[in-house]
Amino acid sequence: MTDLHTHILPAMDDGAEDVKTSIDMLRAEFCDGVDVVALTPHFYRHREDPEKFFRRREKSYAMLKAAINALKQGEKEKLPELVLGAEVAWWPGIADMDELELLCIGDTQNLLLELPFAPWDAGIINNIYNIMGKFGITPVIAHIERYLHMQSKSVLRDIFSLDVPIQLGCESLLHPALRGTALKLIKRDNAHFVASDCHNMSDRRPNMKPALDVVYKKFGDDITDSLLYCAESLAKE
Repeated sequence: MTDLHTHILPAMDDGAEDVKTSIDMLRAEFCDGVDVVALTPHFYRHREDPEKFFRRREKSYAMLKAAINALKQGEKEKLPELVLGAEVAWWPGIADMDELELLCIGDTQNLLLELPFAPWDAGIINNIYNIMGKFGITPVIAHIERYLHMQSKSVLRDIFSLDVPIQLGCESLLHPALRGTALKLIKRDNAHFVASDCHNMSDRRPNMKPALDVVYKKFGDDITDSLLYCAESLAKE
């Protein structure tokens, strides 16, 4: 199982505050059956330039790897494989940023993209097309459920017709008030994989297994396996 959206890197953003929390989160992921974790800290272009972000990410990753290497024999094997990436917040000039490929997940051309928490317009759709056309990068839309109430039906139709991978947050499947909408997105093929978007071990902890259990109970093996395969392929392409 692959968790393609996490905030596990220590002291990097609003996720894990220290290495201990990072290790605890990775242990929780492993216990849920997750064997690959994408480390995707927030990248906001209006807050810092790419070079500064990459330096911070490398320092944080080195801290985490050192802590993992210091674990006792046998403990290291009980943690998932790690892949570096970023959750990239959209901005109007995103398709002109030459370093965009360096923000993709691992060695892939897949970019986890956080769209604005505001009504979308044709400019956003065009930028997504430009990212694909200019760089050959595949935008992966993060936590689609958080945007729905802000968007018109026509814009959502445009997004769903882009033929790009769309992530559904685990929390939406676990929250009684959100579960119905989340399951409809999956049934209509408007959400293609599930990821935890975990930030800590309290209110936003790793929760892949319980979320996918909800999917399995509703839809059975085929759809659950499809969600799992999509996340796995996005980390390896």
